Amino acid sequence: MHSSPEPSRQKTIFVQNTNAAVEMITKLEAAILATENAYSAEARTAQWAVRCSVETTKWARQIEAELGNADEIESLQVRFDEKTLSFVSALLNYNYCSRQVYSCYEPLFDLMVKAIKLIDATDFNSAHHKLALQSLVVRAAATRLVARTQCGNNLIDDLCDRSMSYKVLVTAFRALSATLQKRSATQPYPTEVSVKLSKLKVCYPPTADCRNMFVAPFVDCLSSTHPANIRLLTVHTEVTECLKTTRLIVEKFRVEHNREINEKQHATGIIEILHSNRPDRIGIIKEQVKEQNQRRLKHAASFSQTRIQLDALRVKHKELVVALFEATAETQLFLEEIEGQNIVTVDRKEAIRTAMNNCLAVDSELRRLGRELAELEPTDLSLGQAAASLSAEYEGLARTFRLEKSSAK
Repeated sequence: MHSSPEPSRQKTIFVQNTNAAVEMITKLEAAILATENAYSAEARTAQWAVRCSVETTKWARQIEAELGNADEIESLQVRFDEKTLSFVSALLNYNYCSRQVYSCYEPLFDLMVKAIKLIDATDFNSAHHKLALQSLVVRAAATRLVARTQCGNNLIDDLCDRSMSYKVLVTAFRALSATLQKRSATQPYPTEVSVKLSKLKVCYPPTADCRNMFVAPFVDCLSSTHPANIRLLTVHTEVTECLKTTRLIVEKFRVEHNREINEKQHATGIIEILHSNRPDRIGIIKEQVKEQNQRRLKHAASFSQTRIQLDALRVKHKELVVALFEATAETQLFLEEIEGQNIVTVDRKEAIRTAMNNCLAVDSELRRLGRELAELEPTDLSLGQAAASLSAEYEGLARTFRLEKSSAK
């Protein structure tokens, strides 16, 4: 007859089982969430790829209809190429997200097996932890069987070396590479559109750009590394976050700016009081000026914060320009290596496609950001009075502290 373990031993086993259960619950929940997020990203990018797909028969009909118009034929080629480049961006993003789904399956399955093993352990006696684990195992099994939303396009087929999509991508990248080779990263980056639409039948504004490309996650080769392309995405992410922050700060400044300070209204009010012939008009004007100075001080602080944030964004913009120059040069060499090889591995082909796509996408984003930087520039509606008020307030305080410091000696 076996004796039951000592109370202290039972307590130790219970604590160990509880800790193991809590850890397993945490890991399973994270794995399920990662898989669900991967499904969601795949579905989103699949729909994106479908929307961007190029129907060649539709384009062929348009070409046939415009054979007598040389300018429109040229415009159709431009639009076709840009539509194709958008599809390339969408397909590369979809391909990455689709692979992420597969990468979630094995870790989720392994955790399910471990959870079942833990539940089946003879000394596992925590009923509520057991129920929680059983529930998660059932949920994990259902997650693995969720019907996936796929776009029906295959990266190997749609972007193979002989495909029109790949040829358009290479041609566009070579044009960018040739342009950057004639420039320096220290020069101001162009802000005009990547592709002009002046010859189209429809009238487009000068800022209309038909290039609509997006960066895709870069997975490097197994046999070689491309640090400049990896850094390009890192800096691009930093610029994206900095731009979001800058937009919020500028919007906040503009809202407060229009609500808090209006020098013309202030001036009108003072002049009206001056002509009111009231005996206490000087005191009223002083009070008005005092209140306006407080608004000016607040405005000056907000204005300087906005300018500082814009300066930070400009610095990031320059960093992205340098990163693009380096990534483009690296990608050009990478492309030449691949074209000189008879046999190219799948991972290298996917890497070069993504690298070319990302260089083109960042080029367009840099141009748009250059234009937006000018639009984000804040306007000082205080007509310089905010800076003057701040300077006067500061000098008064500084003078007081200097005197106190001198007297303390």
